[in-house]
Amino acid sequence: AGHVYGFDQSPDMLEQARRRVAAAGWQNVHLHETPAQGLALPAPVDALLFHYTHDVLRSASAVDRLLACARPGAAVAIAGIKYFPFWLAPLNIWVYFKNHGYNGAPGELRSPWDRIAPRLEGWRLTSTQYGMGYIASGRVRA
Repeated sequence: AGHVYGFDQSPDMLEQARRRVAAAGWQNVHLHETPAQGLALPAPVDALLFHYTHDVLRSASAVDRLLACARPGAAVAIAGIKYFPFWLAPLNIWVYFKNHGYNGAPGELRSPWDRIAPRLEGWRLTSTQYGMGYIASGRVRA
């Protein structure tokens, strides 16, 4: 019986989300049109989910704001794209161009989590998609 807060700075993406929320009949989902740096929530949240939010993770001010919206000890889960390991380096050209249209810093895919990981306790990182993706988790430091 909790609340789910979603945000995006794209009106088109939010419209899609609003349609899905309405179709599902969810009354506890609240959507905000704002960049991460401007997010304001009514109370600290218990968890943060970053799902393919490369630009958000590459912005120190966005990470600062989102962590400030979470209570100490809040769970953090992240899924995203990254460069392949060095032995598959030639494939990173493909990763770069695959990701180019979706974020403002496609060249920063070596360790896209490096601005948030040091701020979390219990950091865990697992590669997925043969090394091109990752799933990570931790908890907001007290």
